[in-house]
Order: sequence, then structure tokens, then C-alpha cells
Amino acid sequence: MNQLYEKGQQFKVAMGKTAAILPDNEALELISMYPFWGSDIAYREGLLIRRPENKLFRIIKDHKSQENWLPENTPSLYTPVRFEDEIEVWRQSTGPHDAYQVGARVRHVLKIWINQVPNNVWEPGVYGWKEE
Repeated sequence: MNQLYEKGQQFKVAMGKTAAILPDNEALELISMYPFWGSDIAYREGLLIRRPENKLFRIIKDHKSQENWLPENTPSLYTPVRFEDEIEVWRQSTGPHDAYQVGARVRHVLKIWINQVPNNVWEPGVYGWKEE
């Protein structure tokens, strides 16, 4: 029985290492491999966690989670993982940690926009965006 438990633990470690290196599209297809987010847990940058509504988030800064720091509401700590061809709805940046990078595509006011400038925090149609 002890050997079986040990093999199970080795398998769990191997799965965790595999999950950490999957491309985003594959990670989203295998979302059940990732642990659920929880409070009072020390998270390391780069890890992926999931929420009950089957959304996957990447940790962007080492931290110890707190009950009111939900991934979907804390862009300074978590960023959503999306399919490569998925176009997100534009959201107002709260600072350099979640500013849009050159080439980012967003939906805004029934149009698709492409960002043209580094670290863009402006609304599409105001500065730095080109309508697709």
C-alpha cells in the first residue's frame, strides 16, 4: 500500500510539471489538471489555477492569496488564460501590470481593435488603437 501511495505522489508531481509547460490552448483543453484557487495559499509566479466556472488564470506575481483577492477581480496578481484565437472584451487597465501590448486584439463598441503602441492603457478609439 505504501508503494502505491508513493507511485501516486510521483505521478502527481509529474502531472504538475507537465501542466506547467503546456501551451495555453492545451492547458485550457485540460483545465481539470489544474488546482482550484484558494485563499491563504502561497502562489508562485507562472503557476496556473482555475476557478469553479472553469476559467484558468496565470499567477503574475508571487503572493499569498487572500479571501477577497479573487483572480477575476485582481489583475495585479492574476491574468486570464485564453485560447489563442479568442478576442477579449476591452477592459480599462489599472496600471502597467495589465496594460495592452502591441498586437493585442480586443472587442469594444461592436468593433475589433488592434493595439499599436507599447503598454497602452487608453480606450480603443482614443489613442494607440487601429480598427480591424
